[in-house]
Amino acid sequence: MTGLRESKRAQTRAALAQAAFELVRERGLTAVTVDDIVATLPVSRRTFSNYFTSKEEAVVAVITERARMGLETWVPPSVGDNVVELVPSLVAHQVASGVLGVVREVAALARKHPALLPHWQAAQWSAWLLVGDRLRAVEGAEAASGIEVAALLGALHGIASQLVLAPAPDVDVLGLVRRLVEVVHQWAQEG
Repeated sequence: MTGLRESKRAQTRAALAQAAFELVRERGLTAVTVDDIVATLPVSRRTFSNYFTSKEEAVVAVITERARMGLETWVPPSVGDNVVELVPSLVAHQVASGVLGVVREVAALARKHPALLPHWQAAQWSAWLLVGDRLRAVEGAEAASGIEVAALLGALHGIASQLVLAPAPDVDVLGLVRRLVEVVHQWAQEG
């Protein structure tokens, strides 16, 4: 259980990330300063520096923050150690929570402003690490097969990266995830 202090810190970090993202989306990266970001909230530059090393890092942190919020609200289905059902449920919830949309928007910003690219890649990976941690925290998921869970997470990261870098609006994301989960599950069963 997180305490009040940790909760306030998480809220401040999320608010700074959201403000940075929105300002850069509206004005462009070069037209936004750290002072602009902190002016949207009742915080100082020093507070900003407690959370982020740069405005670029703050802009892309919206990915991690949105993923964290989505993961906090996900209620795993009661499937025991059936990773084949667990993973699509988690992905569907994250898509519904808007995580993929935010990743796409930040990727578009990174294409316009190359200084964001390494930060975007790091934030995307951090979000997937959070997903992995949450999935492993589900009772029975780790018991299913450590390699199966790791393989699924790696494959899902690949799918998400491809959908972000080369968006295909007619792709059935959840159908693709289900097919992938079945293939990885079969592979893990064959050993």
